[in-house]
Amino acid sequence: MKIKYVSYTFPEGKKEYTPWNRMTFYDCRVVNIQTSEYKAGKRMSIEIEAPKLRKKYYLYAWSDEGIYAAIEKSGLKEGDLISCHTELSYYQNKDGRHCEAFKVVANDAYDSKIPENELFFKFMIIKRESNTSSQSKKSSYLSKNDILQKMI
Repeated sequence: MKIKYVSYTFPEGKKEYTPWNRMTFYDCRVVNIQTSEYKAGKRMSIEIEAPKLRKKYYLYAWSDEGIYAAIEKSGLKEGDLISCHTELSYYQNKDGRHCEAFKVVANDAYDSKIPENELFFKFMIIKRESNTSSQSKKSSYLSKNDILQKMI
């Protein structure tokens, strides 16, 4: 199943934008936190290590969605554990780069399973980026099985 380029929020009532791969990350340790200022606002990037995953992941929080302020207010620091619930989605950056991302979502059923000593936020886990030239568009799509294999 191919998912078209979408923005951070899924358009309502469009089946082709329905996420098909859900994943919950537990016990992710915060390794590094950096903040940057842009014309559009502040951005916070959080580097995490997730158990059972080979790679480190980067979570991005933008001030225009209020996430940055919520994280800053919480006092999140290096060494903290966080949990997040994700859905695989695709979007295209303003500079034309095509990205696959695990978009973090809130869900009451998931939230009840998170230990009280962990902090929970909404952010995006960036999976991969590539240029969107006509040659790379086809190869930039991964199948569901390819993605799941990389996550194991």
